[in-house]
Amino acid sequence: MSFQSAGKHAPVLILALFAGCAGGTAGIEAATPAAGPVEPRLTMREQRQETLTRKEPQPLADAFTDEEVLGILDKSTDRLMAQARIAAEKASNPEVRKLASDLYIEYAAFRERQSMLANRIGLFQEDSKKRENLQIGKELDVIILLEHGPNTFDRAYLAQTISEHQDALDLVDQKILPSIDAPELRALIESDLRDALQKNLARAIDTNRTIRDNVARDARQRS
Repeated sequence: MSFQSAGKHAPVLILALFAGCAGGTAGIEAATPAAGPVEPRLTMREQRQETLTRKEPQPLADAFTDEEVLGILDKSTDRLMAQARIAAEKASNPEVRKLASDLYIEYAAFRERQSMLANRIGLFQEDSKKRENLQIGKELDVIILLEHGPNTFDRAYLAQTISEHQDALDLVDQKILPSIDAPELRALIESDLRDALQKNLARAIDTNRTIRDNVARDARQRS
């Protein structure tokens, strides 16, 4: 199944995108046969609104254990990689496709380095309400991304990517780095992940600006 035709299969696709990540499919349940009359199926936008209305994220705690940090970083990079994997195939602009491809490769490589370090120093990922809180609404944001057509997808992806990177940087600076005990984990996040987030945020902003300027220039030329 191509990403271009994935809209109607979005819940199944999200299961695949987040495969292997604990809690990565929270809120997405398999359909079961109805015993009575079938209720009208909600659109994806209605599902997202219902979810956000039903369950709101709570403020994160001021500190995490190192084990919780591993789980939280997995959640953040899961989303960046899921969005990038879609955009690498679905984006119209070659610069956006290249950005998405580079981001996917970079964060996948970081995950490998994080896993190797955790195994070496004996840290094991820990699930927690803090980690679950980061997930609320986010998987459905990826589904919403799939709804965009060729005329709006690139801008929607860049907007999500910029927002995710800004949120991740704030989380790293304000919550994660002040919490870490293991010096090796701190060094990995400071010199590896944080630098990548900052660099890729600047690149996404620059790409977004270039596309916006090109659209404005083309509009002036047509007028």
